Amino acid sequence: MSCEPAARSPTTPNPPPSSSPAGFPAALRARLVTPSLLVADLIVALAAMPVIDVARRRMGVVPLARWARRMGRIAPSRGPEGRSRLRRAIFGLDTRWPGGPNCYRRVLVEMALDRGAAGERLHLGIRRADNWSEGHAWLESSPGESAIYDF
Repeated sequence: MSCEPAARSPTTPNPPPSSSPAGFPAALRARLVTPSLLVADLIVALAAMPVIDVARRRMGVVPLARWARRMGRIAPSRGPEGRSRLRRAIFGLDTRWPGGPNCYRRVLVEMALDRGAAGERLHLGIRRADNWSEGHAWLESSPGESAIYDF
């Protein structure tokens, strides 16, 4: 037996060209691009989070929502995948933010960073019991979040 590679016959087709300009197969390219875009979304959200956190303590609900909408109107528009990635980045930062997670802060950051979110209706709900009350904020496109707080 010979250790040399078998010669190609003239009828053997050439391997298909790569589907990406960088030479990566499409499945591998998707795995490489998504984390890098998530890091970019994390950086943008990290820059916006402290500004909105301070503003939500100093401004009223209506002026702050208007400000976030103005910022969002000049932000890039994202498709469903980009919007989901942005929400994951904001949620990841918010859960580790000093003072604990806050749904109102998450919604405001999303409105300020995404043109689609800036155009959506902001919902604020309050649930009261005997000795306590709690609130929740969500955007119209947030699936299933309104069920607990609808009146």
